[in-house]
This record gives sequence, C-alpha cells and structure tokens, in this order.
Amino acid sequence: MSNQDMPYEAIGDHSSKNGKGFLAAFCCPKNLGPAKACPGYLQIGPCMKGTNYNVVLVNMLVIMFGLAESIWTGTALAAFLYTLSQDSNTRVGIVEAAQGISGLVFALPVGYLADRWSRSKVIALGGVLSIVAAAFTGYAVYKGAEDEDKWRTHYNILLGTMCIWGITGGIVNGPTQALYADSTPQGTRSKYYQYLFIGWGLSSIAGPLVSILLFAVYGNEWTLQRLRTVILAGMAGELITGVMMFFFRDDAALDENDDDEEEEDDGDG
Repeated sequence: MSNQDMPYEAIGDHSSKNGKGFLAAFCCPKNLGPAKACPGYLQIGPCMKGTNYNVVLVNMLVIMFGLAESIWTGTALAAFLYTLSQDSNTRVGIVEAAQGISGLVFALPVGYLADRWSRSKVIALGGVLSIVAAAFTGYAVYKGAEDEDKWRTHYNILLGTMCIWGITGGIVNGPTQALYADSTPQGTRSKYYQYLFIGWGLSSIAGPLVSILLFAVYGNEWTLQRLRTVILAGMAGELITGVMMFFFRDDAALDENDDDEEEEDDGDG
C-alpha cells in the first residue's frame, strides 16, 4: 500500500467530480448531504459514525482485499504452481514475476486515466478485472487439480490471470488510495490512516488463520486438491472485493475549499 502516504497536495486536479461506480449510481442516495457522510447501514462501527462515504468504503475494501489476498497468494499459490508445473521453481517464479511486472507497467496508465477520467470509474473497472480474474483463476485451479495431463493449459491461464491481478492490485493501491486521501478531512487524516493500517494488518493476519483452518478441516496434505480448496476460498473473497469496487463515487471527495469553509465556520462560531 505504497501510495497511502501520498501528500494531499500531490494528488493532481481531476476533470471529473461526479463520477460514480456502477452500483453507486443505482443503490446509493443521489445526495449524501453537506457532510458527504456514509449512510448508517454501511457504517462499520461507532468509530466510523458520520464518516465520509468513501472513507468507510475504502476501509471495508481494504479489510476484504487483505483477507482474500492473504488466503490464496503466497504459500498456497506457490505450492499449487510448483506441483502443477511438474516441480518447476522457474515456472513459479515466472508467474509471480508476471504479477509484479504488470502492476509496474500499468501503474502510470491507470493513474493517468484516473486523473483525466474518473477515479471511481477506474476503481469500478478494477472491480470488473477482479471478477474476471477470479473466475479464470478459479477455473484454472479447479480444472488443474482434476486434469493434470493438461497442466500447461491451466498454467498459462494462471499466468494470464496473475497479470490481471497485478493491475487490480495497482488500482487498489493507486486511485483508491488517492480517493481515500481526498475524502479525509484535513486535521484528522492520521486517525483515518490508523484505521486503514489496523484493518489491513488484522485482515492479513486473519487470512493465514483461515488457510490453517481449511487445512485442518480438509486434511493437511499439500496436494493440488487440498491447495485448490484454499485458493478457491480466497477467490470467494476476491469476488466480494470486486463488487465493493463498484460503489465508489467522486462526488464524495472533499475539496480543499470545502475544508477551508468548515474552518471558517468554526472560527465564526
């Protein structure tokens, strides 16, 4: 989450202030009010009462994203790829490198598109990619564990999906974090970033615990079938993450002028 410490002033001007994710346009109130607060039914605890819509949503997204990623990436995925590819460490490294390279290559285009078009729509596009990648990853993992004779086909599918995962990870760590920064009021950002880091940390701890539980229930054997169960559990979380990315909205971001006006009102009071 390297962009969390991005200075507020470093976030460029955005031509679109009214963009919305697909589901935000249909399921959320058209007007969030002057405070741009999250509706009560979406709040995740007393600490988030009256908090900005995007701030609450990013915290929810980070928790689910961190949980899903920590379940299936890392050891479970590497072990599955190693076994699937006939015990080849080289092929495992290629797949993992593909994710990092794709994230690096698409970082600038994604940032440019978010600045010039709409951050919430780019985030929603990331949600589409996340769902597509989860579907193809689930297919390759399921079929790969059933038909090892066609391991090359399933390996190549996983190679392609990891490229997509690299892009979606860049969107979560890029435009999503920029929108979060723009949606936190001046003077309270450190508090909300503490919430963000706590949520990320706890979810990253919970993911491996879920993996341990799955191995305990289904058997502690590192076969393709056992590893498939863990990875598919992670894919379920990724699907939820993808849907959540459809709910962001640019009009919930706070302009610096909005903060100045609030400070002036406080001073007059």
